[in-house]
Amino acid sequence: MRLITSIYTMEQLNNLAAYLDMALLECKDTSLNYKDLDLALAIDFCKKNHIDIVLSMDKIYEPTNIDIAKEYFIKYKDFVQYFYVTDLGLCNLAIKLNIEDKIIFDPKTMITNSLDFNSYQAFGFHALGISSEITLKDVLNINEKAQINAFYQNGDKFAQVDNLDVTVSIPYLLVKRIKLDRIALDKVIARLGVEK
Repeated sequence: MRLITSIYTMEQLNNLAAYLDMALLECKDTSLNYKDLDLALAIDFCKKNHIDIVLSMDKIYEPTNIDIAKEYFIKYKDFVQYFYVTDLGLCNLAIKLNIEDKIIFDPKTMITNSLDFNSYQAFGFHALGISSEITLKDVLNINEKAQINAFYQNGDKFAQVDNLDVTVSIPYLLVKRIKLDRIALDKVIARLGVEK
């Protein structure tokens, strides 16, 4: 099992470090939601504490600002395990830079069936997000046919079951390679001291 949550401040990172396996780092230049996280300091802290790093790059990029994303990809590709991306243009850029296997691509509502999933799966991304606008039954059907990691997100909450992420009650909880077990999830939630 691996646990991941969005990190917005060093104080939050310090408080959660003992529980985290991965940190989704949210910074001003690349994230839609951010506070005052010092990215270099956070990456150094994560390395020293053996916390894997996912850099959130969930802004919508245009030709006028895509160079910022390119700089971040190049600068951090050797320091982070994954990039969380929601923009297809960034995925294209990642492919050109040969780092598509570091991409967790969440096209939000665009993947609603196995044909959609297979189309994106062919690009070689590490994981894909399945639309939260479909039923869990449909999500499980897509996941049965998936050959890479997938996640099902509702708001800012997700957990991974086998190779599928499904919604749970705390932000960015990633439970990897276990069956969805309410008791197990309650224990993790209790461990973090987060209200359901």
